[in-house]
Amino acid sequence: MSLDRFDLTNWRKHPTAKGIEVFFFKSEQQGDYFEQLLIEKGIWYEKDVDTEQDHSRKVMFAVRANDVKHVKPLNNMAIGKYRKRFIPYKGLRIILFVFLLIMITLLIVGLIKA
Repeated sequence: MSLDRFDLTNWRKHPTAKGIEVFFFKSEQQGDYFEQLLIEKGIWYEKDVDTEQDHSRKVMFAVRANDVKHVKPLNNMAIGKYRKRFIPYKGLRIILFVFLLIMITLLIVGLIKA
């Protein structure tokens, strides 16, 4: 059984070129920001925008495998800048936080009384 389905990262080894890793982004906005970061750091890359198909790998960047440890933080910055909130509604976040705070308080009180 292949574990490729369970890989949640947005980079893979290039299927044909040795020593190349491919980073891919769903939105052009994320890809443009990632490209800007690569240029600022002076890291070599090749870019490809998939305009033929509408799937999750719209903007792709090929970087040298030697640069991956420098590129991963840039990748995280690009993803983090444009990510959606896990709980989008502020009211719901506050309610959840208060609920968890009450549950933890009850847990501590129960441990002390026991």
